[in-house]
Amino acid sequence: ELHVDDLAAAVALVLRGPAPPVLDVSDIMLDRRDLLRTYAQVTGRGGTLPDRADPTTVSEMDCALLRTLGWRPRGWAGLRSALAAMPVC
Repeated sequence: ELHVDDLAAAVALVLRGPAPPVLDVSDIMLDRRDLLRTYAQVTGRGGTLPDRADPTTVSEMDCALLRTLGWRPRGWAGLRSALAAMPVC
């Protein structure tokens, strides 16, 4: 999962120097259950959470190159602030 602001920061960083041929850009490994639990915590809403997905079926991106260039996504704190800024339906 990746917030558009974190993607824009990664692109801006790469455009300042010689661009690598391949660039993985990703922030947190996010299970739907964790997303919905965090949303419930931020909004004060409850409900039944789905089961966790099988983590062995996920191929995580390697963002080490971007991190060596100084890129730091916002992680869980960024997810919480983005969810808090969304209107509650």
